[in-house]
Amino acid sequence: MRPGSIRKFDIFYLTAIVVTVISMLMNWDSQLRAAAAQLAQDGLQDYASVSLAVGYAITLGVSLLLWALVSRARMGWARWAILLLLLYQGLAIPYLVATGMGTISFTQLISVLLKAVALFFAFRADARAWFAEKPR
Repeated sequence: MRPGSIRKFDIFYLTAIVVTVISMLMNWDSQLRAAAAQLAQDGLQDYASVSLAVGYAITLGVSLLLWALVSRARMGWARWAILLLLLYQGLAIPYLVATGMGTISFTQLISVLLKAVALFFAFRADARAWFAEKPR
């Protein structure tokens, strides 16, 4: 039986993924323009929508894979991978905004906060004990 902390991890992490999808949909046009502008330097602006869609798919795929490794496969190391990605994302936001290389939306900030709360639950004592047990 999964402990309460892992069930809460599921709720917050999966909610963060839903918020991320909403953010992606809400920001599609602005992200598409930014991608086209960057790809235009190499004459590849026609591939902006494909590259953006592939990037979004990879982001969602990795997020869901890491969730499954933590919540279903009981692999504690995946918590650390999520933490590293979250730290990278949190540290990259100010840089991307300051250099004009990216945009940040309120929904993206909510997603980062939800992932942080999810990780809090993934590192609680009952979750650590659950990861230490051998799966049946």
